[in-house]
Amino acid sequence: WRMTTPMPFDDAWLKIVIGGVEFDGEVKITGTLLKKKLDRRRAPGADGARIVDKGFDLAEGGIVLKGWTETHRDALDRIQDLAFPRGASTARRNALDVAYPTFARVGITQLYFTESDPFGPGELGEFSQSFKFVEYRPPPPAQRNTTRAPAPANNEGGGTALDNVFQANPIPDPAVANAGP
Repeated sequence: WRMTTPMPFDDAWLKIVIGGVEFDGEVKITGTLLKKKLDRRRAPGADGARIVDKGFDLAEGGIVLKGWTETHRDALDRIQDLAFPRGASTARRNALDVAYPTFARVGITQLYFTESDPFGPGELGEFSQSFKFVEYRPPPPAQRNTTRAPAPANNEGGGTALDNVFQANPIPDPAVANAGP
């Protein structure tokens, strides 16, 4: 009897892809991946509070990548170079695409790396490197607060807009209006 995971992406757990670089060593993810932004409103001197949910905060955490082959070491070097491009302008320091089931379950597709511990050997010949990250979410598209301009007046008669108003609302002839029985 073999226990299997009920998730449909068993093979996806075997590697993490960061910035297009596949790493198939050991992966450990730490931190808070789901956190709500809450506004706790309470009256002074009152017990309890009213909570207003203001959406989700950005995830923050760490990734520890552990390897034992030359391929793992090369992948770690490439990931570090992408996450922390030395001598590059800040414009080149971008969030990296990430693909791993832990992140996919919570909707995280990009990470911005903020720290990295030194690459180092372990007791059994393995080596590891840890990274700290913040989730990157592109800003929502700017909403334009515009009002529509009124449609131009129908100018079929070729006159000015004021002429068109008089044509649509003719002034009654006073002689006809005062003519009584």
